[in-house]
Amino acid sequence: NKIFGGENAQERDRQRIAARFGVRDTEFKNAKEQVAGVEKEASRLRDQERAGKLQVDNNFKTAAAKESNMSARGIAMRSVLYERGMIEPDEFVKDMRTWTATNPFLAESMMKKAQQGGFRGMKADQIVRLL
Repeated sequence: NKIFGGENAQERDRQRIAARFGVRDTEFKNAKEQVAGVEKEASRLRDQERAGKLQVDNNFKTAAAKESNMSARGIAMRSVLYERGMIEPDEFVKDMRTWTATNPFLAESMMKKAQQGGFRGMKADQIVRLL
């Protein structure tokens, strides 16, 4: 399964086939399921931190930057950083552009997390450019 792109690739293929045959609402359902999956993974990361198995520090930030901003793990890691205001402004802009184009529900969820983190490190013009 990992050889052929894993679960994400299977899901994209299923969406593409469903759209081709006129099945409606799969796009929104899948987009919302992606957000739920990300939240589940982010919760797992927060639990690991509480258990002392994970530190959310500069090494975590570096690891998050190496992960794809479209993989469940990469998004979940960014979610934790967003909540704490630890995301870099350039990463924030790049992530939001990607997410608004591919999954607006994810972009909305992550924007709320960034707001929760106080948009630390962000300049007003960077936030306004995204609106």
